[in-house]
Amino acid sequence: RHGAFSWRLAHRPDRLMPDPSRPDWSGRLTRLRARVPGDVGALVISAPVNLQYLIGYTGSAGLLVITREEAWLLADGRYELTIQQSVAGSRIGPVTFERVAGRYEAALVALLARTETDAVGFEADHVSVALLSRWQRAAPQVRWRPIEQVVETLRSVKGAREIATLRRAGQRLAAVAAELRQWVRLHRA
Repeated sequence: RHGAFSWRLAHRPDRLMPDPSRPDWSGRLTRLRARVPGDVGALVISAPVNLQYLIGYTGSAGLLVITREEAWLLADGRYELTIQQSVAGSRIGPVTFERVAGRYEAALVALLARTETDAVGFEADHVSVALLSRWQRAAPQVRWRPIEQVVETLRSVKGAREIATLRRAGQRLAAVAAELRQWVRLHRA
């Protein structure tokens, strides 16, 4: 099918070990799935900061749809090549790309129909009333369930790699602060 690009097909055998310099996106998605209520069959992530945290996607438009087994990134054609290359190069998380040819609501509804779920969670803190109304009109058979702070809670807990990065940054700042007094004295007029 045109527009679908599975990360599994693009997986390179020479990259069997995860890159330690990149976030553990698979682990983040697994932890998110564990926090989604059992009666919710799919979760729609729309906040750009959460898309970046969960899978490394930094485009200005996109939706992430997560079920218990799969994750899809819906984005328009402007991002298609970049997403495909990023998935193939493991620069974004393990998602299947879904090209949005028209309106995002139509693409979302079509994808949700394929998942055969009747209860869909959404980021209550980030989805406007107007956007939710459009989703509800496009998919009246779906029970839309507000989910609060699920990704934000994950973001607040730092993993070992994030802690190490913060420590290195703190050490660098401390070194600058230690030299600052001398630099100011040298450059005083």
